[in-house]
Amino acid sequence: MKKLYFWSLLTLIIMVVFLPQVANAQNQTQQVIGLSCPGIPTVTDIDGNVYNTVQIGNQCWMKENLRTTKKPDGSDIALNSERYCPNNDVNNVVAYGYLYTWYAMMNGAASSNANPSGVQGICPTGWHVPSDAEWTQLTDYVSSQSEYACGGNSANIAKALAATTGWGHGSITCDVGNNPSSNNATGFSALPTGYKLSYSYTTDDLFGFLTRFWSATEYYGTAYYRQLHYDYSYVERSNGNLSHGFSVRCLRDENSAVDTSECFNDCYPDSCGEYGSAMYTATQRLCHLGIVEGINGALQPDTNITRAQLAKVALYGLYNGPHNVPSPLVSDFFPSIYPDLQVDTAYYYRPAKALLYLEYGDGVSPFDRDRSVFNPKGKIERCLVLKVLLETFNIAPVSDGTSAFDDYGPSGYTSSKFWGYAQKAYDLGIVQTTHFRPNEYCTRGEAFLYLYRILTSSSINRPTPVNTEDPATSDFFIPTNLSP
Repeated sequence: MKKLYFWSLLTLIIMVVFLPQVANAQNQTQQVIGLSCPGIPTVTDIDGNVYNTVQIGNQCWMKENLRTTKKPDGSDIALNSERYCPNNDVNNVVAYGYLYTWYAMMNGAASSNANPSGVQGICPTGWHVPSDAEWTQLTDYVSSQSEYACGGNSANIAKALAATTGWGHGSITCDVGNNPSSNNATGFSALPTGYKLSYSYTTDDLFGFLTRFWSATEYYGTAYYRQLHYDYSYVERSNGNLSHGFSVRCLRDENSAVDTSECFNDCYPDSCGEYGSAMYTATQRLCHLGIVEGINGALQPDTNITRAQLAKVALYGLYNGPHNVPSPLVSDFFPSIYPDLQVDTAYYYRPAKALLYLEYGDGVSPFDRDRSVFNPKGKIERCLVLKVLLETFNIAPVSDGTSAFDDYGPSGYTSSKFWGYAQKAYDLGIVQTTHFRPNEYCTRGEAFLYLYRILTSSSINRPTPVNTEDPATSDFFIPTNLSP
């Protein structure tokens, strides 16, 4: 039998349009889940520096560290006494921002632990220095979202806030520096700036290993800060000398008034209930691209996904939207060996037929070919969802090694033959929990989140599909090509 493949690989990465932007300098490039704040994608400081924003829960944050050299009145913030370059290198400032003393950051304002703090400090107009209470609001929200908790532990949220690059190696699974490609689920993008000690002549203290963010809240001659450390899984709250140099993030003044129901107008509102949640963000983004469609007037992210639904979003994701899929792949001429895919209700099952033919030269298709029926309306387990998505994008599973999961491994489980896909997904940051529950049915929202992470990953070379022949006039789509 003539062996044919209808897609070839291209080594260039093709990015999905409308992805949230991440401002970086030099080689700092990150693809993240976090959406910009509704109606406020950027903010500009008095120097003209432009910062991207990120919506996390009910708060609108700068996605980058402050790097202004001037106070709101235009006066200078003195270099090497009020602000410092990370690692003593001015070339780090664009990516990492400056390290400011607490006095410089506050710009003469009194300490505040209110929410909002009411302290503009050196932040742009309309923004303020977050209080200790506002930092707690951020960490409480992130802890409350299961997709941000590493290993299913709500305390392990540092990875969800840390950037994917620059961190020293962490020794334990949920440490910030362990598998950093899986970091930054929130889009907060914290980089390891190090800090400047008031009694030190240098600013290279632990650059690449930790970062500290000031709050506007004083505590007995010190002030509270939040720390992320390469070898910690949690966000530390502590207090430091007011003359130390730490990083500064600004928070939008009207954080309590942000319209969390504002999503994409061309999508359904039932996935907007928790704006800033990774799963809801992924669902809305894919809907906006046309990759995800509603059912009975809703996106239904919390219901189980069916095999036919998964096939459709996988195929549409591969082609970056339904309008780019060659018509033969969704035509009436497409044959199938499965009788339950040859029904007159037609179009919804056609992507499933197409994926049964998809193969990248290894004899493996996204959906197994050894079944008596396809069962298009059947639910599908989480481990199989990853097999379908990874094979669709030509991502090979791992063959052996130590499992990252506490409930799934290469042996001892009924679905262990699919473990390699789950482990590969974890290594790539597609799966970001160590408690995987492989045999549970996967929800639509979970599948959408996995797909979205594939599409936005900077470490995955996305295959480029090519146009196919007309199935009515060629021998490309013949049932014998589907033999197991």
